[in-house]
Amino acid sequence: MAYWWESESQECFWCEVTGRDDIGADLKCPSRDEGGRDYWSYSLIQAIWTGDVVFHYSTVAKAFVGASVAGGPLEDRPIDWTPHGTYGRAKHAGAERPGWWLPLHRYTPAAEPLSLARLAELQNRDWILQWLDGMKKRHDFIAAPISRYADTLRAGQGYLFKMPAEWVDHWPELSSLTASLDETQERLAALSPVVGAPRALMARFPRALGQFRLKNDADYEAVIRGGLQRRTRGHEKLVAVVGSALQSAGAHVTMPHPLDLVVHSPVQVIFEVKTLGGRDSLFAVREAVGQLLEYRHFRGPSSASLGIVLGENPGNEIVSYVEETLGMLLIWCEGKVIRGGPLTAKRLSAIGVVGLGI
Repeated sequence: MAYWWESESQECFWCEVTGRDDIGADLKCPSRDEGGRDYWSYSLIQAIWTGDVVFHYSTVAKAFVGASVAGGPLEDRPIDWTPHGTYGRAKHAGAERPGWWLPLHRYTPAAEPLSLARLAELQNRDWILQWLDGMKKRHDFIAAPISRYADTLRAGQGYLFKMPAEWVDHWPELSSLTASLDETQERLAALSPVVGAPRALMARFPRALGQFRLKNDADYEAVIRGGLQRRTRGHEKLVAVVGSALQSAGAHVTMPHPLDLVVHSPVQVIFEVKTLGGRDSLFAVREAVGQLLEYRHFRGPSSASLGIVLGENPGNEIVSYVEETLGMLLIWCEGKVIRGGPLTAKRLSAIGVVGLGI
């Protein structure tokens, strides 16, 4: 199944609906329902990227009580699973079932839980229903954590759900949780190329995600497309800061997905933006170079120069390597101030882009 959120890089939020006592410890669910069939609310665990944020809705408190950051990789692991309902609890208590397990990091309780009662208030209820109705006109499958129940709302009937980015932005109780997890999210998202993409994407796009297709004992083929990547809130903030600074300096800038930033005038430059997330800056540069070459070849403009944006100062050695050896531009952010190497500063000032604080 192709999910509605797969082409939206900002859709990096999920929701666990549970009554467990150790909420936030991990994600775990059966790999099949009681009849041995695939069940979408379990299978969604395969679509979670390392570094995604998972909100936790407690069926006991009837509220979103906290959030965590997903780790990886996803493991096949037998689990104890007791279904909801008296009959299910009696039948399956203590019984192990084939399942999936995903680690979580830095569970953070909500300072102010977002309750179902608050969501059911008239203004909030109408906003949610309008959002749901609009999505249903365009998509058969939505998987939102709150659903319509007669004239009111209830928590989703299942285990895992997709938390829409619009919902996170709409309620401060949710957006404040994500802000508190920014550092952890950036650090774990940086591991995605190592841990691997979600199984849901690996199954559908094996070549695009770098799966090996063995030809013989001596060689293999692997194709990696830079467009299949998850972007964090920190990444989007960095894009916004640099893009705004370039526009203020007189450049014409666009952000055509999957490219981060494209300067069209007074010169053509494709910029790839990388937050470090605790990684050495050289690894981020190495990753960016491959993406930039692919973007220029497959997407264009083919005559564009290439540039890298980093979330912090990489040091003189990396600046020299990128500018002099690779022949690329390199800029970085120090807070909201844009800096860059000497060749980058000279090049940008020579074409009329000034006032960047480089």
